[in-house]
Amino acid sequence: MNKELVRLKKLSLQADELNSSGKIEAARIKIIDGLELAIEIDAQNFFYFFHGELNYLDEHLVAATEHYRKAYELAPQNLLMLRGLGVAYSKRNSFQKAQAIFDRAVKLHPHDHRIWRQRGVTYSKMKEYENALKCFERALDLEPQDYHSYRQRGVTFSKAGKPEEALIMFAKALFLNGNDFRSLDEKSKVLRQFGEEAEAARTRSLSIEIEQEVTRVPPRESLLARIKMNRIRKNQQRILTEFHTAIVEENRPSFK
Repeated sequence: MNKELVRLKKLSLQADELNSSGKIEAARIKIIDGLELAIEIDAQNFFYFFHGELNYLDEHLVAATEHYRKAYELAPQNLLMLRGLGVAYSKRNSFQKAQAIFDRAVKLHPHDHRIWRQRGVTYSKMKEYENALKCFERALDLEPQDYHSYRQRGVTFSKAGKPEEALIMFAKALFLNGNDFRSLDEKSKVLRQFGEEAEAARTRSLSIEIEQEVTRVPPRESLLARIKMNRIRKNQQRILTEFHTAIVEENRPSFK
């Protein structure tokens, strides 16, 4: 079981990196693999977690939040469950709920850079730019190669009216990953603020070109993922019913 749980965590982290990089369909394949494994070993918390991941990818945020919440209730100290629920709340602009989850997460897992990054993204959406920048700084202290945090730091500087600092952050993100099309896209927006229309257009065009290349999923992999997903959907209600029954039985009071 421990071996399978390690694999589930690895699949989740791989999916998160792919999703953060804009490789949505490649992330979906990892999530489906995780969902199948969770069913195979009867890992209920991961079953709900990966269901949340799939719904999140498809922008079904209410369903995603509900699945993440069930995963969290089953494993309230698990980093992945905490991060999933916090991100879902943030995406739905339920900022107070998101920050409450992130507060718990950083206390339990203070050395995870992804939690600090997501906390920073939420502060940035709340227009609490100083708090956001501190979170990104902490994330980069923990993982100096995290180009996502440099990008998000750049976005926050831009929103805070500091375009020069934003361009520096995008440059650092692109130094670490030259294929980060999201940094290129954000950079093009800032260049327009400076009136550099030609360079902005060139940067935006390069962003689109790279996005089309890095997000492409080989047809065979895409087909296999659809086959797996259809098999899971066919048995989904039965699986959910069995898991629900198991949870009820597990929590039923004993009268011995």
